[in-house]
Amino acid sequence: MLIQYSVENYKSIRDEAVISFAANETITAHSHSVTEVGNPPVPLLKLVALIGPNASGKSNILDSLRFCFRLIGGDALEEDSAAVPFLLDNGSRDKPSRFEFIYLWKDTRYIYGFSVCGGAVTEEYLMGGKEGQPAYLFERGNPDSYTWLGTPALLDIEEAAGNARLCLPLGAKRNPDIAEAYEWFEATGNFSLTYPTPQEVEECLRDKEKHAALLRLVRAADFNIADIKLVGAEGSPVIIDREGSDDEGRHLFSIDFGKDSAGTREFILDAVAFLRVCERGGMVGVDEFGTSLHQKLHPHLLKFFLKESDRTGRGQMILTTHNTGILRSLRSDQVYLIDREEPSGATIARCFDDFELDKDENLE
Repeated sequence: MLIQYSVENYKSIRDEAVISFAANETITAHSHSVTEVGNPPVPLLKLVALIGPNASGKSNILDSLRFCFRLIGGDALEEDSAAVPFLLDNGSRDKPSRFEFIYLWKDTRYIYGFSVCGGAVTEEYLMGGKEGQPAYLFERGNPDSYTWLGTPALLDIEEAAGNARLCLPLGAKRNPDIAEAYEWFEATGNFSLTYPTPQEVEECLRDKEKHAALLRLVRAADFNIADIKLVGAEGSPVIIDREGSDDEGRHLFSIDFGKDSAGTREFILDAVAFLRVCERGGMVGVDEFGTSLHQKLHPHLLKFFLKESDRTGRGQMILTTHNTGILRSLRSDQVYLIDREEPSGATIARCFDDFELDKDENLE
């Protein structure tokens, strides 16, 4: 699970912005938002929210993560997809953009980072170790100078990476230590929350435990839904049984999923997507969380994600939102205020935990 992510010189972000998932152990509120990972156990947050006005840079933090996961997935830097540095001062344009992840996976603490400038990778490193003592697995400098520490030199990987690719995904195919470090990124996939495929929805509804969890959610959110089910064999349509009444009394009315309201469909598909994230592990980013849903539904989805993450021991989320109402469901160490610094216009990220707040003060 992710402990900390940092990004520097990317789009509206000039100075290093750090987003930490390390839980403040002095905070006792909303304990369901924290999970203990590793041996010895480390308390980590399952969810972090970025809150701020329009054009403050919230989405750019998520976009920097999408950029990272695209490259870590094996894509090459291209002219039209290179990192965009901070453009509001002349000194930043020719400097590298930097990204770093600190995370726990299978009781091992990893530090992985890289820098890119234009269409070239200028730095890359991977450290890993147990009990808080990470050692280098490899280090890459500029120009392409490699140091393979603790692992045999992979000269063919160096050649295949060139200037435009990262070594991590290539080395994972050849070295078991690098492969294990890469597993967390593989579990995360493309990072963005994507709607589940019809097959994934079907698999969810056929799984008794997931089906029951989904029904508990929609009933708690008061959608007037009695059941969500499949009718027939594999590939059959999803049917929603809604409670209704007519002159003869109360009845169940079956509605094809595609004909129900857009809000109902989004709510259910978000929930299935959250189940998928919590099942596979890794993390997911959600930009403008629940934009088309009523704000009263937001806490239901958040609690659902946290509960399922607790059940599986996997999955983390970082989201952006304008809805300050969700603060009532979060701890101060889960919330980052994103704003622009004056007069530079650069994005700044400050955790609410850094402000002097009373222990029981309402964050909203």
